[in-house]
Amino acid sequence: MRIGINALHLTEGGGGAVRYAGELLRAICENAHGLDITVFVSREAPEDIVNAVWASAVRFVTVPVPAQGRSTALVQVGGLLPYALRHRVQVLHSLAGVGPPRVPGAMASVVTLLDVIWLLLPDQVSMTAAQRATWIRFSRLATGTATRVIAISEAGARDISKAYDIPRAKIDVTPLGVRTVALAEPTPEPELRARLGLGDGRILLSIGQQQPYKAQDQLIRALAALDEEEHGDVVLALPGPPTAYGAELERLAAELGVADRVALLGFVADEDVEGLFVVATGVVQPSRMEGFGLPALEALHRGRPLATSGHSALGEVVGDAALRFDPDDVGSVTGALRRLLDDEALRDDLAVRGPLRAATFTWEATAAATLESYRRALHRGRS
Repeated sequence: MRIGINALHLTEGGGGAVRYAGELLRAICENAHGLDITVFVSREAPEDIVNAVWASAVRFVTVPVPAQGRSTALVQVGGLLPYALRHRVQVLHSLAGVGPPRVPGAMASVVTLLDVIWLLLPDQVSMTAAQRATWIRFSRLATGTATRVIAISEAGARDISKAYDIPRAKIDVTPLGVRTVALAEPTPEPELRARLGLGDGRILLSIGQQQPYKAQDQLIRALAALDEEEHGDVVLALPGPPTAYGAELERLAAELGVADRVALLGFVADEDVEGLFVVATGVVQPSRMEGFGLPALEALHRGRPLATSGHSALGEVVGDAALRFDPDDVGSVTGALRRLLDDEALRDDLAVRGPLRAATFTWEATAAATLESYRRALHRGRS
């Protein structure tokens, strides 16, 4: 089978979309044989993917466009097709919701749509109306004409089917996985605390891009509501790609008098992420909606006590291995933080449950499910 991978969106610091692409490609290359794989990347493709050990098993083709922007989206819709046909691709998989239509009799198409949060919660995502309209138009075209559509959770599949009126039977679900080997050695605790300005107190960790739907503002409100005498040492660490919404979070922390205990860290290196997992008393993921929830799964894998909203796909990921709360009820969030900080028996129980739950999610299973989607697409794409 000759597979083409549309990975033009990949760029340094791309968050979960880059992790998905890199881990999926690695797992496919390490566990599947007899495949001819061509990966189409932009001129900004991350070096750690292009130069990875597994990368020798694929053919990289650079398309001379940037990784992001309207021009790149237009290339993915139309300009990528000649590249795919030139390399005699049988199945073209677009990893980020935008891609060319299938060519009946010559090429099938598979499109992954990681989530539709920007469509269902438009006022909680940092996008302009014009950006949203463009993304809806391009992603609707790609998924509507695709042979198969991939979602990364059952909740995501339901959302995509309803939002875009796509038959559920056309959507394959390929849950994501967790690497059993850390990406980097954790930064030593003294160095990590000093460099990131985290002080000497307890740390609550919440990883994710600064976006309203991730409800980081509720964490700040809950932190301010905790008893000062018992919890005044607690620092909320928020690593993740920054957005304009971060300024609102900073203002809120200042208004509530906890600015010195809220650390908006921006993008951090893998070794610092590993270090943060090690030093954190607990991990908190309050999102109102997620396509999957990789940070929650990573916390479970590392045996870190986790509290989460459990909304949408997060519930599928964590099962009974996390403490749950209502992200729209500050009292509920505050209660969860208090239990996470004060209940050692609870933390010990969650630390045992987490790795057992995380072990049910592997990138090898993701790759196997994705290859099955390719086979289904190839079978139908010839017609």
